[in-house]
Amino acid sequence: MRQEEYGCTIADVLLPDRINVNYTLVKEGRCWWYRKYAPKDMILEELETRARAAGVGLWTDPQPVPTWEWRKRRD
Repeated sequence: MRQEEYGCTIADVLLPDRINVNYTLVKEGRCWWYRKYAPKDMILEELETRARAAGVGLWTDPQPVPTWEWRKRRD
């Protein structure tokens, strides 16, 4: 677990039944795969690719703005 430049915690979150919350959120289109913090996680890459193709979650928006880009515009 670590913190990024804006103070957000970066961590893998596992439930007691070993479900990876990170994977679930990306699979459902509820968050981005942030390559900066998990560049070699091919599972996250595949899950995001599938979520984009299925148009679920944030991928229903034709031009979603990544949170890191939104923050830069706001600052």
